[in-house]
Amino acid sequence: MKKINTEEFENLKYGDKVYRFFNDRIKRYYFVAKMPKSETTYILCDGTDIISVFISKQRGLTDTFFSGEYNSEFIGKYLIENYEKKIRIVEEIYLSDGDDNF
Repeated sequence: MKKINTEEFENLKYGDKVYRFFNDRIKRYYFVAKMPKSETTYILCDGTDIISVFISKQRGLTDTFFSGEYNSEFIGKYLIENYEKKIRIVEEIYLSDGDDNF
C-alpha cells in the first residue's frame, strides 16, 4: 500500500480500488467516474455508500487515500503515527507549561 497524491488520484480508472482514511477509519472504495460536468469531482463507491471527492485547484486532494493491496501492518503503523500526532497536539495545547489561553 502507498499513499496517493492528487495526480495519482486524478489518473484512477473505473474499478480501481483505493482506501480512504477518514474519521480515524480506513474504508475501501472503488473508483466509478468523474462527476458529469465537473473536472474536479470524482465518484467513489464501496458497494453500499457513494461518495464524491472534490479536488481543490489550490490545495489538491485534501483527504488521505491509499492504493495497492490491503496490508494490515501498513495500516496499523499509519494509525499509530496518526494517533501519536494527535496525542502530541493535545499535550501541546492542554499540558504545556505556557500561559493559559483562557
